[in-house]
Amino acid sequence: MMAFWYLLLAVFLAVTLNLRNRFLRALGTAVAALSLLMMVSSIILADFDGTFAYMPAQADLFGQFKPLILNIQAAVGTAGLLFLLWATLHQISRRTVMPLPLWNSAAAFGLISRYAHWVIAVLILALIPMGMFMSILPANSPDRPSFVAAHQTMGLLVLAFVVLRMAWLLRSPPAVFSSDLKPWERQLGHAVHLALYGLILAFPLTGLFEMMCRGETVQFFGQAIPAFCRPNLEWSSVLATLHDRILPLIFYGIIFAHLGAVLKHHFVDKRVGDVRRMLR
Repeated sequence: MMAFWYLLLAVFLAVTLNLRNRFLRALGTAVAALSLLMMVSSIILADFDGTFAYMPAQADLFGQFKPLILNIQAAVGTAGLLFLLWATLHQISRRTVMPLPLWNSAAAFGLISRYAHWVIAVLILALIPMGMFMSILPANSPDRPSFVAAHQTMGLLVLAFVVLRMAWLLRSPPAVFSSDLKPWERQLGHAVHLALYGLILAFPLTGLFEMMCRGETVQFFGQAIPAFCRPNLEWSSVLATLHDRILPLIFYGIIFAHLGAVLKHHFVDKRVGDVRRMLR
């Protein structure tokens, strides 16, 4: 059920943020702000209700830092929340009349690419803190099974949406980078996009194989996925290190580079059209 509501939220935001009606766009932006508020509040609540005290004393260094990492995410989320509140007011005053096609063009992404982009983004941004929070909960916590089931379902949804989006890009090539960009900026942009695709594929695949190598059931909306590999604890440990530690650290670095470039192009370089390639 939790995964269904996250999927519904992701689809709602993907659609409303790309509508022509400014009031509906503002509604979508406000809902995004509310979602961030709930995420930040849940982390702050965990600071005071004893959730983070469940961390085992024998946890390794990375495990001991998980509450701190979650609180850093809460701080970043608070900054994003303030930005979205400003953006909500901005959307109300900004009219747009140009319809968006389904297909991509050289100047901008079409509706299908935009919807897939924002559904994947919302699910990923929910999955990473959820997975970190889930790993802190004790094994006998009554909340743990629902978090595990939701995490698995959402991860498989991300995998499906990424594969579909890559297939769509083969049929409808992506928008090209602005000619105003320097050659190194275009090369860096291509590298970041390729790295993001690789990471977004690697996250669910390593998680899927980790669980199967551990001999545990993987669920998709409550239905068990048949295992297609034999239990192997050695491989399970390797995949767990990749999925829980290495990939998140790389992802944070790349996503901050991606967001930093977007903000620079929009606010410093004043290339508003760059952001409009994927957002109204």
